[in-house]
Amino acid sequence: MSLAHLQRDFLRAIGDVNTDAGLRGRLRTGSGPDMQQRLGAYRNNLREMRIKVLTAAYPVCATVLGERYWRQILVNSKAITGNSSSPAGCLTSRGT
Repeated sequence: MSLAHLQRDFLRAIGDVNTDAGLRGRLRTGSGPDMQQRLGAYRNNLREMRIKVLTAAYPVCATVLGERYWRQILVNSKAITGNSSSPAGCLTSRGT
């Protein structure tokens, strides 16, 4: 298995919580956290980075909605998983 294939599968696994993208058996195991816990750390980092990027890209929405509600919208939307171009209706022009 090439490094490129492993990296591709790793990116798939951290982007989708419902899959391990075939990584099971290909990653080292040890006495530490299991694979899902380790992938969870990467998923959390990715989610937080996306929240920061979207907050920087849409500061007016973040300000108008307030930090707590804005974060709730982002966490509950597909914008954080990368499956949507707009995290909330306020981000599109004229609701389209």
